Amino acid sequence: MNQFKRKPYVKTYTHLAIAILIGLAILFGLNPTNGLTREGVTLLAIVAPTIYMWLFINTHWVSLLFLALLAMTGSMTPNQVWSSSLGHFSIMLVLTFSILSESLNETGAIQKIANWFITRKFVQGRPYAFMAMFFASNLVIGMFMQNLALAVMFVALTAQICENLGIKKGDSLYNCFMLGTFWGNGVLSIASPIAKTLPNILIGLVYHNFGIEITYAQWFMVGVPFSIVMFAIIMLCIRIINPKTDTLKKFDVNDIKQHDQPLGRRGIFTLVGMLVLILIILLPELFVLLNIFVGISTYFIRIGPIAPAIIVIITLCLIHVKENNQFVPVMDFSRSAKHVPINLLLFVAAVVIMGVPMSAESSGIIVWMQHLLTPLTHVLSPFVLFSVLIVIAVVLTNFISNTVVLTLFVSLGSALLIHHPIGPVVFSFVVAYAASMTCLTPSATITAPLYYGPEHLKVKEVIRINVLFLLLTTVLLLAMTPLVMVVIG
Repeated sequence: MNQFKRKPYVKTYTHLAIAILIGLAILFGLNPTNGLTREGVTLLAIVAPTIYMWLFINTHWVSLLFLALLAMTGSMTPNQVWSSSLGHFSIMLVLTFSILSESLNETGAIQKIANWFITRKFVQGRPYAFMAMFFASNLVIGMFMQNLALAVMFVALTAQICENLGIKKGDSLYNCFMLGTFWGNGVLSIASPIAKTLPNILIGLVYHNFGIEITYAQWFMVGVPFSIVMFAIIMLCIRIINPKTDTLKKFDVNDIKQHDQPLGRRGIFTLVGMLVLILIILLPELFVLLNIFVGISTYFIRIGPIAPAIIVIITLCLIHVKENNQFVPVMDFSRSAKHVPINLLLFVAAVVIMGVPMSAESSGIIVWMQHLLTPLTHVLSPFVLFSVLIVIAVVLTNFISNTVVLTLFVSLGSALLIHHPIGPVVFSFVVAYAASMTCLTPSATITAPLYYGPEHLKVKEVIRINVLFLLLTTVLLLAMTPLVMVVIG
């Protein structure tokens, strides 16, 4: 046993060998039938081992290896692999917001925000009131903000709050703080259509496939009640974890306030810059809904959050303030850029491209899955079939791209549920919500790398509570179907 401990790489080699065996078993054991092509088999032979290695080895060189193997399969040209992964918009979004977050941290602005959350009088001695308020702020802001940008901000903010309170990584309370924002981010990816990809993809698919237009108002009629109940489920799961909350019970609000240092000029400018950026992201969506300033609002929606973030960064680099009798830039770009998480960028690059070749017609994976699921229509009652498909969607979306799952199951709904009492349109709406229930693995969603990559969360430590969360949310999805039928039907 002691010898094994002196050789930790043995565990890595063991998992690597298992991953290789999984890949070989798929490559030589899975026949390209029922629409599945040889290209699709090859893709599955590298995707499955990659997910396994993400879970048990790491998320950095494994991601690089996946990109290299993908380029070698021939399903995508090397240039397509690099442009669709490292060239994806999410890389620039994580890059720019990471630089901004580091500047907020270095100037003390994040700590100032964190101190505000933990110094409200009504949370004194009430740990769950404290956490509820924090998670609610994530939900309210996230209703109008792009998920990845929201996750970058709240991961940094959560880490700062935990540091202020002396809560260390791996502690049950640390896991609760991170899980609460992680789960909330998944809820927000579907509860609000504003600045969110998945709802708008579904709206487009339903209109294209069935000629039915789902309005934002209809979406909110389901999304708002959904998010309220989901908030209750988040708090229930946190209560079931029952973390040690002695730190939150004992901390003194007044003591924090007394030792809270005033924010310096650099921190003030950085915080103002971040607030301006948030308003640039949020207000155009709101103005379009209110039908005011539509022209300029549409422009800012079209350019997205990255270009304004870059302008804010450059502005902060150009502005100089007096500090310690000398003028210094508000943002020291070189210092902030040194803290950009390269491992995280590689992980994001692999996650965002994984669904592209798997959903391609040339792989035949979607057609193959349709063939696998079609026999269910002959042995299951309509409502049981509906429930089984939703459960399968929840499971799959925790291992592959939610966009792929959504596209696949909308097609399945069209083929399998055309004469179903619920109908393919309602099914498509519910399955979109199922596709957003992503938290189990590092490949589950584009925001997962922010939590699992830097090991704010470890899969093994939170897998049980994540499974419970998914079980509860799946029950909720099935229970809310009558509401969807009223709103959409």
